[in-house]
Amino acid sequence: MILDKLKRLVRRAYSASEDSYKYDGLFSYKSETHAFTWGLGFGLALVLAYQFMPGLVEPVGSSLAALLAYAYSDRRQKAKGAQVPDYVWKQSSQEPHYLAGGVVLGLLLGAIVVFGLPVLAVVA
Repeated sequence: MILDKLKRLVRRAYSASEDSYKYDGLFSYKSETHAFTWGLGFGLALVLAYQFMPGLVEPVGSSLAALLAYAYSDRRQKAKGAQVPDYVWKQSSQEPHYLAGGVVLGLLLGAIVVFGLPVLAVVA
């Protein structure tokens, strides 16, 4: 029963378009799911790079900034030098709000892991 629901959820989240299923809400097709996942990954990577690999903050941050600017821009021009695959540009521009939401959640989760867990370890 739970496995069947999970299979339906995954099938719907990775469908080609929103018209594939009756459901039209959060994560209703693959571009929404992928844009959110990319944003989450970039947000986490930025916090983790800040804490553990400061040399990666600039490339990760500039790629993220370029991707967000592209996604929200009317003039869709990819930034030169940004290390982002073409399909990420496309999916992010289709669903920029999911990308931004993923970035915010990734930054929050990264901050909790990097800064919150050591505090809890000291308190406990």
